[in-house]
Amino acid sequence: MEVVNIILTVILVVVTSIYTYITYKTLLSYKNPILFLRTLLVDSEYEWDKSLMRDLDPVQEQIRGLSKINIDKKIKFKIVNNGVSSAYDIILKYEIHTFKNDITFGIDEADVKDYKAIPYKTSLRQEEYNYLAPKEEIDLDIVFTSNFPKIEIIVTELKSNEVTSIKKRTTIFVYENSEHCEIGDSIDYLNMVGV
Repeated sequence: MEVVNIILTVILVVVTSIYTYITYKTLLSYKNPILFLRTLLVDSEYEWDKSLMRDLDPVQEQIRGLSKINIDKKIKFKIVNNGVSSAYDIILKYEIHTFKNDITFGIDEADVKDYKAIPYKTSLRQEEYNYLAPKEEIDLDIVFTSNFPKIEIIVTELKSNEVTSIKKRTTIFVYENSEHCEIGDSIDYLNMVGV
């Protein structure tokens, strides 16, 4: 009987220790910053920042498959700290994958049978910030949609000294030029697909 009491006491001590550790880690996480990304597609008429397009070089007149009609929009990130404490030494790593159209023609170039987006250029980027207060956010312009038919934004890491929010490749945003669906079989259509 005494052996059973000792075993039960040991089990109780182990379970209590595990429970205390889990409670401690949970309470500790409540005081950490909570970082997340919000992605936006915004109108950018009459705006241009060449630095956003570094490594991407959209030159529609020279590259078949890039639209000859420019779409005036840009993709933005908002890095948000939704926690109760500040975030320090924030690192954001992301990739911008742009696509161009691979076009299948019929009789001639005016006869577009089909098109599909294929990879064009990729830009690897990293942003660093020293500080983000609780309930505050950082606005970050990422890229202009320009004349690309499709753009994918993949975040590979978002972390601060206190917390890691994203630690594996995560597709955050996919832009597809919806104008393709709205134009009929016309000169505008050919310009849009990049003929």
